Amino acid sequence: MFITNRVIKLGNSIQKFFVVKNYPEKIFPGWLQFFSTLPGEYSRVSIFFSPTLIKWNWQMMSKIRRLKASIKAAEGTAEGVNPQEVRTLQGLRYLQKQTAWQNAELYNVDISISLFDKTEKEVLKESSKVVKRLSNLNLLLDHAYLTQLDAWSLSGLTGALPKRYFKSRMIDGEAAACFYPFLDGSLSDEFGIYLGSKFSNGSLVFLDLISGSTAKNILVMGKTGEGKSTFMKALSVDLNGAKIKIFVIDVDREYIELVKKLNGVIVDTQNSKFPDPTRIPVEIGDKDEDMIRLSQTETTTFWVVGLLAVNMDHLEKNACDTAMSALWLESGIHRCIKDTWDLPHGGIKRWYEILEGDTSETQEGSLSLRSKVRIFFKGSQQGFFTEPGDETEYDNDFIAFDIAGAVNNTDDPHIASLKLAMTFSTVWNLVRREKARGERYTAVIFDEGQRALPVESISEFVLRMVTTARKFNSMAVLATNNSAVLWGDKTGGTQGGSGLWSNTHYKVFFHCEESEVKQMAEHGELPDTVTSSIRNLQGSYSYIIKTPRGYDRLRMELPPEELQLYKTRGLKTTYNVVR
Repeated sequence: MFITNRVIKLGNSIQKFFVVKNYPEKIFPGWLQFFSTLPGEYSRVSIFFSPTLIKWNWQMMSKIRRLKASIKAAEGTAEGVNPQEVRTLQGLRYLQKQTAWQNAELYNVDISISLFDKTEKEVLKESSKVVKRLSNLNLLLDHAYLTQLDAWSLSGLTGALPKRYFKSRMIDGEAAACFYPFLDGSLSDEFGIYLGSKFSNGSLVFLDLISGSTAKNILVMGKTGEGKSTFMKALSVDLNGAKIKIFVIDVDREYIELVKKLNGVIVDTQNSKFPDPTRIPVEIGDKDEDMIRLSQTETTTFWVVGLLAVNMDHLEKNACDTAMSALWLESGIHRCIKDTWDLPHGGIKRWYEILEGDTSETQEGSLSLRSKVRIFFKGSQQGFFTEPGDETEYDNDFIAFDIAGAVNNTDDPHIASLKLAMTFSTVWNLVRREKARGERYTAVIFDEGQRALPVESISEFVLRMVTTARKFNSMAVLATNNSAVLWGDKTGGTQGGSGLWSNTHYKVFFHCEESEVKQMAEHGELPDTVTSSIRNLQGSYSYIIKTPRGYDRLRMELPPEELQLYKTRGLKTTYNVVR
């Protein structure tokens, strides 16, 4: 560490610290909002409160009497009344009323501002912008040698209280509330998602992840045990609380208890329960979507049968189509009569029975096709599809797709790839239909990205989500403890991971292994000040967040009952809170 009268040098970073030495006469709710968009690569605003006490004894009352006498004596003179004395008297009267009459608490408040950049020239350039911007708020800053030390202490980097070489500002508890605004979003419009509290001053951070046209995807990086999974689960609950429909791609069955607690739905792909592809969706009130219900069902059925059979030749395709047409005909469904599309039918299982009994000109293709797909209707995988007509479970607001068997290689490779493809097709169709309904937004959540993304079909689905989800009122949230999956061909990574890194406005960094920090610095071009902060997060359960406005350090404060629900390790009989 090296201190000059202009900056402080810590490692590879150059830092500039200020303290506020003069405040405006009045502040208002939301006043601190102006601090949230400070210039610079990485900036922090830290607020320190210390209790203070005013005794309304003879000495204090004497000060008030003298001020009154001075003001009265100046009235009518050429010089006039001193405005500063009038303001001081008004302030003392207000404090007397608040404390003596209303028993309010008083505080000394000190504010420090920290700017970080790569070079001294850059940080000084940004500091001049900060001084100019805050002067418009009637805030004067001090950055002298000794006050830089105070500001450094106030920033929370040392944990030590400063020796004050400057004057604090006294405020009451009511005014103190103006220092703790919601920085984005709100509670009243239900769009504000709680992402944590600022580490430097405790102010709550609510971000609006719904409004606007930009992608709202979120990437979460962090070493195992540093709070990443807890953050992901808490975020999923926050998103769901904002009336966002949640789809969790659960590779480790970690969300089972949470989904049960929220009365959600678990789609058990482990036991092969997928929607019947011949099920014609119900009308949702969107003209375009409702008009393609039947054709979309036929396309999906062809695609699914192709997956079951590992592709179809032209004879098999004709046989598939013949069986499907026969299924519609016997049920009274006509392609050109929309009112018949909601009639009940025998579903994919009846389709197979028709395929087995085919004696028409497509019999040759039927024989070949049924030999490939028999295992899913008469063999060990005959429970693969649910009964047709039941869409109610997918109306739930919180749905987890258990794909543990497919990802952890406990399934036959063909069955595993089929389960994944069916899962992602189901999720995407649900996302698309929710967009057509226009009633709620959706979010698709992936945990354990380091194991999920190397699976090609998952990588492809993540890439589709992060690049097109915004058009469908959706967003992707992915967590990983291995950054190598994010850099595409650079490190043997994945296209889905690379697309995620490039298309996320919000990135969350918990403490990471040194090798991960180096990769993010090299391939992700993270600033030195940010990587240095990530290295120092170990055991703090706090994180660095990058938003379009820059970087900050947050900590998610959760009650014990939530932490107990989110814990991912330990015996069933252990009730210690694990964070």
